[in-house]
Amino acid sequence: MVLAALIVAGTLGYSYLEGWPIIDSLYMTMVILSTVGLGTNRDLHESGKLFTIVLITFGAVTGGWAVNAIGHRILENQLGNYFGRRKMEKETKKLQGHYIVCGAGRVGRRVIKEFQLTGVPFVVVEKDPALAEKLSSEGALTIVGDAADEDVLQRAGVDKARGLITAISTDADNVYVTLTAKGLRPDLPVVTRAQEQSAQKKLLKAGATKVVMPYESAGQILAHSILRPNVTDFIQSVTTGHMAKLNLQLKEVAIAPHSRIAGSTLQQSEIRKKLGIIIVAMKKKDGAMGFDPAPESRIEVG
Repeated sequence: MVLAALIVAGTLGYSYLEGWPIIDSLYMTMVILSTVGLGTNRDLHESGKLFTIVLITFGAVTGGWAVNAIGHRILENQLGNYFGRRKMEKETKKLQGHYIVCGAGRVGRRVIKEFQLTGVPFVVVEKDPALAEKLSSEGALTIVGDAADEDVLQRAGVDKARGLITAISTDADNVYVTLTAKGLRPDLPVVTRAQEQSAQKKLLKAGATKVVMPYESAGQILAHSILRPNVTDFIQSVTTGHMAKLNLQLKEVAIAPHSRIAGSTLQQSEIRKKLGIIIVAMKKKDGAMGFDPAPESRIEVG
């Protein structure tokens, strides 16, 4: 705007003071402001010379200010990105036992929100730079890159991660991410989403621990919400932690080898008597799930 104002002022000034045509006045102004100097050896009146001095002064100041402002903006942006990346890399290296979220679409953002609410450590891998920057500004550790790239997953700390969720919108990408993650960490739990029923088997063969189909799950919730609304509300409240007022939460606990209650029965452990915990189900190492276990049910390691 300042530069445009100088061009207009210079053109009108030469036209008024020297009586030149508009095109000649504009030409003279552009030559002066561009510091080219070509064709400035024209005869000027005293007033025209003084006007030229003023125009050169303002032009030099404006040019210097513009270069400085643009350079500062570029430098600030580059340095900000550099130090932002350095800070993110340092914080990522400190992570231990965290989760990796691949893809920050609608499903991925919901996962991120749940992790933020529960306070678990996590890092996001997102291909879209604009979306990644938005997530970073909201406080989420974010790495820009393709989650199917081994280097990107290593930067995300896959060797120290507790689990990985791939919530990319296409099944093919989720298969590639699962294969890459399992190639780097065969023991890493991987939960992935699937669009099509046919992709579920492929993802399981690729090494996915669990495959979730959002549309199928949404359909089940809709059906249950109309058939058994109170049961659905209760389960959602417990699993999402909205019943904190009642001091009621649904959790899962793995029995470690050094656990005091390992090898004892539920009755011998006195879990309910001493801790007020209700045992809803017990899952064995072989995957067998027993609901409402009897008091003589034995607590096994794992």
